[in-house]
Amino acid sequence: MLSKNNRVVAQHWQHTDGVRQTLIFIHGVVLDSYLLNSKLFELNWLYQQGYDVLLYTLPFHGYRKEPNDLINGLGFFSRGFAHSNEAMVQSVFDLRILMNYLEQNGVTQMGVMGFSLGGYISALVANVDGRLFFVIQFAPVVFPIDMVMGWPPLSTFMQNIMKKHDWNIQVYKKSNSFAPCNQLETSDEPHRLMVVGGAGDSFTAPRFVKLLHEHWQGSEMYWYHGNHLLFFNHGQVLHWIKNFMDRCCEINPY
Repeated sequence: MLSKNNRVVAQHWQHTDGVRQTLIFIHGVVLDSYLLNSKLFELNWLYQQGYDVLLYTLPFHGYRKEPNDLINGLGFFSRGFAHSNEAMVQSVFDLRILMNYLEQNGVTQMGVMGFSLGGYISALVANVDGRLFFVIQFAPVVFPIDMVMGWPPLSTFMQNIMKKHDWNIQVYKKSNSFAPCNQLETSDEPHRLMVVGGAGDSFTAPRFVKLLHEHWQGSEMYWYHGNHLLFFNHGQVLHWIKNFMDRCCEINPY
């Protein structure tokens, strides 16, 4: 990876009266802003309810963006498929470093909530690390290749690339070393898995999100009214998430 990604970056909100259960939040591609995510997902409210919160910055985003990248996250995908695969590996590796950091500071219960690409990263982490008490996938990327090819802005771009290199969809899928989420085994305790999907989401389509829930038999499934970024029953969604986290950590509200 490039030099700016040699250091893991995160913002950690801690209570001053001792160690708390901790929510690790993983943002979506481009959407790395701490302020935006704290407002969009009401992370400040979850903090007020008693959880510490750690906002993890993915490679090539925010402070980790390379100087020549015009937008956040561009470096995640702009340097070829092999490099994108490496960025996925680094995302998981970095997050496990942060989990080690939390453990070293006395945290015994931690879980993750990932949005969009962050949802996919959370599934990869849960697949290789058993320390998570809960995994919440919010409008997650489930089938990365199918999602790209099914969303017009990205599909047009990828179709031009495939035409230029005389590729087909099978070649494209083989170039990506990561399996779809619904081929990952993430937990021996599926009640610790939660999937949240948008009924009107055209980016992470409901049919893909439903397949993920069906694969993780025993997981919880909730639908919100809205698209990829607009949640019209916002308060209800937050209470679903809070109650789920409480059950997984076997705690009562502070």
